[in-house]
Amino acid sequence: EPLTPARRDVAIIAAVALAAYLPSLLGPFHFDDYNVIVNYSMVHAWSSFFEHASGGVRALLKASYVLNWTISPDAFGFHLLNIGLHAANAVLLYFIGKRLLPDNVRNYSLLPALLFALHPMQTEAVTYISGRSSSLMATFYLGAILAYLRGAHWGWSCLLFVLALATRETAVTLPAALLLIEICRRTDWRTIARRQGAHW
Repeated sequence: EPLTPARRDVAIIAAVALAAYLPSLLGPFHFDDYNVIVNYSMVHAWSSFFEHASGGVRALLKASYVLNWTISPDAFGFHLLNIGLHAANAVLLYFIGKRLLPDNVRNYSLLPALLFALHPMQTEAVTYISGRSSSLMATFYLGAILAYLRGAHWGWSCLLFVLALATRETAVTLPAALLLIEICRRTDWRTIARRQGAHW
């Protein structure tokens, strides 16, 4: 069965994101990784995590560390998950673009997703294990936006919002982002552009 354009785009985006950060798989733990993972016994076992979860912040982020550590305490697995999250975020951004931008030109959603996948600004969130807070939060954040744009039950966006908040506090901006999206969707930009052109 031949690939549809959307599936082909997703494959390209994921492959580009994975290839760009493949060398980071060999990277070691460094800096804050020792404070929040290597020397932090709470994330070394699920029993310790649940015992202290009620008094902690960023519980979902810590749970992801526990998952990695209990599978293997080697840095390789942590980096692998970070790269996977980055690729997933680029794909989510692509589908958000397809909902927001005209669908008659494929590159309108493909190129921004590729730019996100390759932009140097993402390097810290992907290659620095402790930078996972940004990538994991973005996965739930972008997922909430996509659920909203697809007209899913409001409960899905709320659930993803809570998960994003449990990962990183900056997710609190999500309601403002959805409001801005709604304003942009209801604005007739062509009419505004014509009026501005006539003014000048």
